[in-house]
Amino acid sequence: MLTVASRRCFAVGVLAAALATAARAQPAPPVAALAAGDAAAVDVARRRLAMLPPERFPERAVLPQLRSEDAFRRRAAAWLLGRARRAPDALAEAARRETDPAVLVPWLAALEVATLIDLSAPARGAVAAAALRERLRRGGDAQPSATEWLAALRDAPVDVASDVARDLVAAVAVPPPTPALLALPDERVALLVAALARRPRPALAPLLDALRADPRRLAEPADRLALLLATPTDVWSRADERSLFVALSAEDAELRRTAADGVDRLGAAATDRLVAVLHQRALDGAPVAELLAPLQSMSPRGERHLVGLARALSADARAAIADWLARRPPERSGPQLAELLRDLVDDAVRHADVPPDPRWLALAAPALDTPARVAFALGVLRDSPSPAAREAAFHALVARGEWHGELLDHAVARLGDDQGWRAFAELARMPPDALPEPAWRRLAQLEHERVTPTVVQLLAQRAGSDPVAAELLLGLARDPRAFGRDLAATAAIRLAPEPIARQAWDALEPGTRVSLARDLARRRAPWVLPALQSLGGLDDADPELLLALARAGDRRVAERLLADPTAVPLRVLKQTEDDVAALLTAVDGPRVLDLLAASDGDLRLVLLRWLCGCPAIDPDGVALRALVARVAGAVGRDDLDALEVRALAQRALAQRPGPRAALVDQLDARLPEGLDDSDRELALELLGAADADPATPMSLRELTFAARLAIVEPLAGERRDAEAGVTRDGVVDGLPAANAFVRAAERVPAAVAHTAVAAAVDALWAHPDACLQPRERLGRLLAFAALRPAQLDAWGEPLAAAVLALPDLAGAWVGPAAHVLARAAEARGELDRAAELAREAAVAFLDERALRPLVRRAFVGDAVLGDGLLPTAALWAEPAILRARAAFAAGAAPAEVAAWLDRAAELGTGDAATLDRIATLRQELAR
Repeated sequence: MLTVASRRCFAVGVLAAALATAARAQPAPPVAALAAGDAAAVDVARRRLAMLPPERFPERAVLPQLRSEDAFRRRAAAWLLGRARRAPDALAEAARRETDPAVLVPWLAALEVATLIDLSAPARGAVAAAALRERLRRGGDAQPSATEWLAALRDAPVDVASDVARDLVAAVAVPPPTPALLALPDERVALLVAALARRPRPALAPLLDALRADPRRLAEPADRLALLLATPTDVWSRADERSLFVALSAEDAELRRTAADGVDRLGAAATDRLVAVLHQRALDGAPVAELLAPLQSMSPRGERHLVGLARALSADARAAIADWLARRPPERSGPQLAELLRDLVDDAVRHADVPPDPRWLALAAPALDTPARVAFALGVLRDSPSPAAREAAFHALVARGEWHGELLDHAVARLGDDQGWRAFAELARMPPDALPEPAWRRLAQLEHERVTPTVVQLLAQRAGSDPVAAELLLGLARDPRAFGRDLAATAAIRLAPEPIARQAWDALEPGTRVSLARDLARRRAPWVLPALQSLGGLDDADPELLLALARAGDRRVAERLLADPTAVPLRVLKQTEDDVAALLTAVDGPRVLDLLAASDGDLRLVLLRWLCGCPAIDPDGVALRALVARVAGAVGRDDLDALEVRALAQRALAQRPGPRAALVDQLDARLPEGLDDSDRELALELLGAADADPATPMSLRELTFAARLAIVEPLAGERRDAEAGVTRDGVVDGLPAANAFVRAAERVPAAVAHTAVAAAVDALWAHPDACLQPRERLGRLLAFAALRPAQLDAWGEPLAAAVLALPDLAGAWVGPAAHVLARAAEARGELDRAAELAREAAVAFLDERALRPLVRRAFVGDAVLGDGLLPTAALWAEPAILRARAAFAAGAAPAEVAAWLDRAAELGTGDAATLDRIATLRQELAR
C-alpha cells in the first residue's frame, strides 16, 4: 500500500510525470468490471482505477461496491477509496457492519484509529492491532500512544497479540509503564517477554527485573527460559547459565531450541564454565553430542578442561568429544584434539581386547606419533574383525602420510567390495614421495576398471618429476597386451610432460596414433601439427585424423571442406564445426555463402554454424538476413528444420555488431506489445553476444534494451493472463532477461546502469498496462541487485520507486524498496526524506512473513545476537539517527539532537554496529 509519506516522496519529478502519462494512457475507468467481473477482472479494474489522477477518480461509481455481497469486491472498493482518501464516513459505516478481519484490515488507511477502536465487530481486537501497525506506517503525529499499545496487547486474540508484542518491542521508543504491564495476565506478559528474548530493550529492564524477582509469575519452564534470554547476558548468574544448559536436554523440542539460542549468546568465559556442567550431565547419561553442539564459543582453555574431564567419561562420550573437536573452526580450536586422541590410542593399546571406536580412530592421524601408536593402528588394519575399525585405521594412516605395505594390502583386499576402489583414491592423496617404487610397480600391475584409470592419471601427473612414474607410464603405453594400455597412452599424450608424451607417441603403431590423433591435438605445442600431418594426406584421411588436423589448426582442412563439403561424412562435418570456423577468414566468405545458397538440410545447418563462429564472413549480415527472410514464410511450429535455420542465422547475426544493433532496434520497438518465444530467445542471444567480450562492456543502448526486456516486455503476458482470468500467485516470468541485465550492469559505470534502468521505468509508466505489473517481478530484480551492493546503489533507486508506486494489495517488497530509497536519499543529503523512508522500511520489515528469508537476508542480513547482529534494531534506530543528523544540520538545540540519539540507542540495542555508530555520531556532533 502506498502511504502518505511515500506518495509525498514520489509525487514530484520524473515519476510523477510518468504516472500522469500512464494514467492518461489507461482505458476509460473500468467501473463495470469492478462491479460485475470475477476476481481476476475485479483486481485488474482495481489496479486501473488506482492509477487514475485524483480528478478522474470515479468516487460515486466505487461507493456502491462497499455494499457488495462479494468480499473481494468490497475489499477492492474499500482499498481504492482509502488510498484516494475519499468517503471516510461511508467506509467507517461499512466497517462497523463488517465481521471479517481480512476485509476490514485493508480499509485502515482511510479510517481514524479512534473509529476503529470503537468498532463493535467481533474482530475488534485484530482490527485495532492492525490499526496500530497502520499508524506506525503513517508516522508523524499518528503514532499510537503507550495506552493504545497496552490495550491491543490485552484485548487482541493471542496470535495477533504476539505480533503486537513484537511490534511494541521493536518500534515503541517509550513503552507502557512497568506497573501497567505487570497488571496484564501472565499469558500476555509471556508474549512480551518472548519478544524481548529476541529483541533486547533497556527501557523494559524494570519489567524483567520484577518478573525475575517474583517466582510466581511466568512459572512455566519455557516462560522462565524466555525471561532469562530477555535479560542481558552480562547479568546472568552461574545458576542462570546452569539452568540454560540443563534445558538443552529437555524433552520439549521447542525448549531445547530456545536453550540452544541462549547458549549461542554466551561469551567464551561463560561457555568454558559450562564444561563442568556438561561433565555432570554426561555422567548422568545425557547425550554428549547434543550437549556439545551449542558450545561453539568455547576457548582453547575450555577445550583443555573438556579433554581433562573426558577421561572420566564413557568411550562413547569421548568419541563424541573427539568428533566435535575435529569439526571446530581452525581459528577457535587448539591442540586438544591430538591430546585426547593420544589418550584414546594409549587406552586402546592397554585394552587390546576392546575394539576401538571407529569414530575417533578415523581422526587419529595426529596421535600416531610414536612407533607403538603406529603399530597399534597397523594391527587394527591387519587383524581387527570389524570392517569399520579397519577402514578407520586405514584413513588415519593414510592421513598421517607415511607409507606402510599394509595400506596397499588393505586396498587390494577391498577390490571385491562395491566401493573398494575408493581406498585407492585415499592412497592417491598421500604426498607424492610417500609411495616407494615397489608400491608403484604393484599399483601399475593391477587390472581393475575403477583403479587403473586413477593409477594411470597419477603416473602421468608425476611422470615429469619421477623417473619411476615415467617408466611405468611408458611401459603401459607401449605394451599392447597391458590392461590399461589405451588409458596410459591417452594419459601420456594428454597430461605428461612433452618429452614423455613424444616418446609415448613415437612408440605407438600408426593405427593407434590415428585413434589418438584428437588427443594429441589437444596439446598446443609446435611439434603436434607436423606429427599429425606425417600420418597421411587429406584426400583419404581417416575421420579421426581429419578432426585432429582441424583442431590443431591445419588450414588445409578448411580448403578441402570449402572445395567439396559433401565428400566428407556428415558426422565429421558436424564434429569439425567449431574448429573449421576458427580456420576461416573473410576471404572465404564468398565460397561459404555460395555453398550456403546451394545447400539445404543438415549441410545448411553446418555451414550456418561456420558463420556463427566466423564473424568476418558477411560482416553486415546481408546474406544472413536474406536467409532469415527466405525461411520466414515456411516457419511454423512443426517445421523444425526452418526453425533451426532461422535460430542459427539469427545467432550469427547477433555476433556481428552492425546487424546486432539493427536487431536490437527492431525488437525494442516491439517490446511493449510483447515478443513471441523465438524473438525472446533472439533477444537473449543478442544480449549474450553483446556482453561476451570481457574487454568491451555493453553499450547504453543495449543495456537499456536489456532493462526494458526485463521490465516492460512481460506486461503483454500480464495482459493476456488478466483477460483470461489467470492469477499466478506471485509466480513471474522474465527472470532470464533480469539475469542478463544484472550480469551486464556489473561491467558498466554506475551512471550508465542508472540511466538504463530509469529509461526502462519511464517506458513502464508509459505503457497502457503498467498497472498490471506485479511488484514481485521488479522486487526480484531488486533482490538480484542486493546480492551486489554496488549495483543496488547504482541503479536500485528508480526501480525501488516503481515498486512502491505499483498498486499491489500485499505489502511484499515495500520494505526492500523503501530501504533502497532511504539509502539513496541519505547519499544526496536529503536526511528528512531518508528518515521517513527508513521508518517505512522498518515497519514493512516487521512482517516477517511478507518476504522469503533469503530475500530478507539479502537486504538486511541475519540476526545473531551472540555476535551483535540484530537487523530489526538497526532498522528502527536508523530513522532516529537520520533525524538527529537532520536536526543538527538545521541548527537545532543540542538537547533535541541528543534526544533523537537517545531514541536511536534505545531502539538500536542489540546491534553492535548501530550502537558504535551512535557513539561515534555523538562525538562528532559534540565537537
